[in-house]
Amino acid sequence: MIKLNLIAFYILTIFSSTAFAHTLPSPEKLEDLINNRPSSIKVYEPHMSKAMHPIEVEYVGFPAEVVLSKVFGPAWGSVDGDYEFRALDGYASRVSPSLIKKYHPYLVFQRKDGRAFKVENVHQHQKDISLGPYYLVWDNAKHKELLQEGSYGWPYQINEIVISHTIPEALVPNKKDKDAFIKEIKLTQKYCLTCHQLNGLGGSKYPNDLSESAKKMGESEFIEWVTSPDKVKENSTMPAINKRLPEKERHEIALEIYHYLMAF
Repeated sequence: MIKLNLIAFYILTIFSSTAFAHTLPSPEKLEDLINNRPSSIKVYEPHMSKAMHPIEVEYVGFPAEVVLSKVFGPAWGSVDGDYEFRALDGYASRVSPSLIKKYHPYLVFQRKDGRAFKVENVHQHQKDISLGPYYLVWDNAKHKELLQEGSYGWPYQINEIVISHTIPEALVPNKKDKDAFIKEIKLTQKYCLTCHQLNGLGGSKYPNDLSESAKKMGESEFIEWVTSPDKVKENSTMPAINKRLPEKERHEIALEIYHYLMAF
């Protein structure tokens, strides 16, 4: 009982609040903490795959639900907010509990075939990118609808997990009615705030204030930048708004995000 209490205290101290460190332990220690042996999952690797050329990779790791239930308790799925999977380089990916319960992603830490735990991110012109310590992967081989999302929600180099409010007040323009901006906030969180910040919230990979940057551009310039960054800057590592979506929908998403940022 004492040992179990110490383990529980250790988990809560690391993960319970943003006031504490949130560093994930090594796979060996995590296996002991959650009392669950790693297993494998086959996926179509979205960072390497192209529309007509899917590449299958089998990874080894732990079901995210098992990790979250041990870390945040049995009520992990009903928390008031989303889970942020934070990476070493400042990238922050938000995932809702409902999405995790529906599709059962894995936190993986190696390839089953023993090859290097790296990826060639062909869509962002990056090679030999390390995926560790952990990489969140989804069973897009079983759930074909996930293929449409591409690499969104597949953060790598994860070393932290925290709970974040779904619609933080800081993301509501000038204290206006937040219900009027829910769609725009969620789009901005998904496509922009993984790397950038708005009023101090978001990723810290490029911690410039997004509204200030957008206001320096015209509408057409902003839309081109977020839908076709390669056309603006050759070999840009910035991901375009999901190219698997119809062009009209991509344009509409960019326009909604732009008008939302102009409201600040």
